[in-house]
Amino acid sequence: MTKLFYPHAERLRSLGFHAAAEVPVLFDASGRYCREHNRYLRERALGKAGIGDRVPWEADRIPLPKTLENAARYLGVFIDWCGFTKSDWRTLCYKVGVLAFQNDMALGRWSLSGRKNDPRTANQRADEAAAFLAWAADRGLREPFNIERRLLVRRTRSASSSRKGMRTDRSRLGRLPESRSKDVEKVGFLPRPQQVRDWLHAVRDQKGYAKYLASRFVLEAGTRLFETVAINEDQIPSREKLVELSSAGQLVAPVTLLVTKGGRPRTIFLAIPFLLEIRQWIEGKRLRLRYLWHKRKKAPPSPRLFLSDARGHEGTPISKARLYDCFREVNPRPTGWHTHAGRHTYACFFVLYALEDEAASAGRALSSMGADWIVARGTWYLKTLQKQLGHLSEETTELYLRWLVTASGLSSAATGWHSFLSDGSGEEFAT
Repeated sequence: MTKLFYPHAERLRSLGFHAAAEVPVLFDASGRYCREHNRYLRERALGKAGIGDRVPWEADRIPLPKTLENAARYLGVFIDWCGFTKSDWRTLCYKVGVLAFQNDMALGRWSLSGRKNDPRTANQRADEAAAFLAWAADRGLREPFNIERRLLVRRTRSASSSRKGMRTDRSRLGRLPESRSKDVEKVGFLPRPQQVRDWLHAVRDQKGYAKYLASRFVLEAGTRLFETVAINEDQIPSREKLVELSSAGQLVAPVTLLVTKGGRPRTIFLAIPFLLEIRQWIEGKRLRLRYLWHKRKKAPPSPRLFLSDARGHEGTPISKARLYDCFREVNPRPTGWHTHAGRHTYACFFVLYALEDEAASAGRALSSMGADWIVARGTWYLKTLQKQLGHLSEETTELYLRWLVTASGLSSAATGWHSFLSDGSGEEFAT
């Protein structure tokens, strides 16, 4: 199995290799350095892997670290497939290479897990393999290679408008159709608030207070995993500022994220009581974590906000992997729980509670407001969350609205239909 290795970034920079400092490195199952594949990743990291419009991504743009990591992992799977099928990537054509790789994963003929891969996963890995082969051909490292493409014309409509338009996409020929049913499932079956609270308490008891705060940050702000662990201490408002805002009647305070998916700083808003809890930790227990790090490492402590309080690792910045473990390993936890589900939960319950409050102000129950009102007001609230979340597609907005209609009690129509089919007695028809 191909291994993904991260070099020592600071050491490489000190030696003058700034361009390769944070580029992952691939070694095949035999431990051999994958020279051409790693060259591709380096050029990809610099935005210099472009070969015109023959690849599925914008190769002249510098990718975000997560994008580059995914590219390396997808490429590693392709290397493993080539080894399993005894294929030479230097001679593979599009159908025998890319489509065979893609379909072997989707049909379960080959996969690292031994199971069928989701069509979306198979498509993404095949996209990267096609891009690498096209790049290698352009660099003279293999035979000529052409990605077969087709034009797709799609109808588009804004979630907030009835205006329709047309969009033209260039899709890789032979891509597998991807179902959106799993996306519906992710949002359609969100955990109950009490389940989330029980899980947070379990994180605090099993993983420590620092990881509890980091996990809760995801749920309080809807931030992504890498955005959360990248926050520095000085990005949290001072106690004086928070008290001033609270005294002025403000309920939330701004926090600017510097490391984001789009690479642009993004200002989010968090509840002042939660920020005061973080500030109390910064001015209290976190100081000891910094001291223990300095004592153990003889080096300045990290400016990162969330520092581990685990025994023997005090002061170590909490990594993406460790925070991810809190969502995936701590019990009791909601079914299918992970950090992105935390974002879904934040968005949906934020809007649900806002709608309930608005309905209560009018002296009515939310379920009596009607589906049209809930969709209209829900759309407005979701638009206000776009900047908070950093991205909210029309498809995701539609899924959230469907959940809101269901959660508000308007799904009783489905129960009524079931009662009708059961002859109104709750019992199935006799046969």
